[in-house]
Amino acid sequence: MTKWNYFLSHVHLQTQWSIACIFFVSTITYAAGSEANPISRIDSSCQKCAAVYKADSSNYKALLMIAACTSKSGAALEMYKQITATDSVSDSIRSIAFMRIGYYYLLKEEFATARDQFSEACRFAPTAECSQIVRTCDAYLQGQKVKNSADAVADNLSSYTLQIGSFSVIENANARAKQLERMFVDVSQNVEVSKSTVADKVFFRVRVGTFPSPAEALVFGEKYLKSHKITFTVVRE
Repeated sequence: MTKWNYFLSHVHLQTQWSIACIFFVSTITYAAGSEANPISRIDSSCQKCAAVYKADSSNYKALLMIAACTSKSGAALEMYKQITATDSVSDSIRSIAFMRIGYYYLLKEEFATARDQFSEACRFAPTAECSQIVRTCDAYLQGQKVKNSADAVADNLSSYTLQIGSFSVIENANARAKQLERMFVDVSQNVEVSKSTVADKVFFRVRVGTFPSPAEALVFGEKYLKSHKITFTVVRE
């Protein structure tokens, strides 16, 4: 399931809760004693939910619906967190709030945090929806782990060198290489000229040394090249 699938799913659920709010407020009696009239506009229903919550700040079902109505994700997130942190809230409402927080982090592609929130939702009210999303997050996290491991292996297998210059004439490249060889006669690093073709043009690159990491290549360059005012670039071989 792609990021946008989750986004559309979240929007769908928000709409469901906004519509639910219409029916919710139609059965709620306000503090003043007047019964809410049935309404059909979602924005009006959100206002009614806000009025209900203002009259009774312990009505977390109303707060849940207000959060679903707001267009500011940060504000909605804080409302959902308030609901999940309140022990007196019913398990079903806390589960829904955890789900909404999970969707927030899922859209940010913070899969580990999202998974934790969905897992909490399942703990309070197990549903097929939250179980499926937890499994999806696990798949994403496993994919990231495999990718990171592959990148680490690639880095371990890679070596680095210092490129001193690139010449279009091989004689110039060889001359530069000989100068460097005389400089590094007492240093156990080789100097070589390699041929490369870029956009149908042939270049001869002069490179010094082979190093297991960019940091070690840089240390060598700073010590033996920079002191002779020789510019260099650390490159992967």
